[in-house]
Amino acid sequence: MARWNRWRAGQVDAPDLAHCDLSEADLAGADLSGMDLHASNLRGANLRGANLERADLHRANLRSAELSAAVLRSANLRAANLASTNLFGADLRRANVRNASFREAEADHETRWPDGFTPSAHGIEPWPAV
Repeated sequence: MARWNRWRAGQVDAPDLAHCDLSEADLAGADLSGMDLHASNLRGANLRGANLERADLHRANLRSAELSAAVLRSANLRAANLASTNLFGADLRRANVRNASFREAEADHETRWPDGFTPSAHGIEPWPAV
C-alpha cells in the first residue's frame, strides 16, 4: 500500500474507479481521498484505516466491508450500502449519508458521525452489543 500511496501523492487528479469491482480487495491504509468510486462494488473489502475523505461513494456497495479507523469525512455516501460494516473508530463527520443503508453495521464510542445523525435510528449496532 505504501507504493500506491506514494504514487497517489504525485497525482494531480484522483483516478476514476466508478463502477469497479473491488470486492474483497485489501485496501487497508490506502489513500483513496477524492476518488470517484460511485456505484463500485467494495463488498467485503478491507478498508481499515483507509483515507476516503471527499470520496464519491454514492450507490457503492460496501456491505460487510472493514471500515474501522477509516476516514470518510465529507465523503458522498448517498444511497450507499453499508450494511454489516465495521465502523469502529471511523470518522464520518460532514459525510452525506442520505438514504444510505447501515442495517446491522457496528460502531463504537470512537466512531464520529455527521451532525444530527442518530446511529440507532439507522439500525447501527452499538458495541459492545447489549
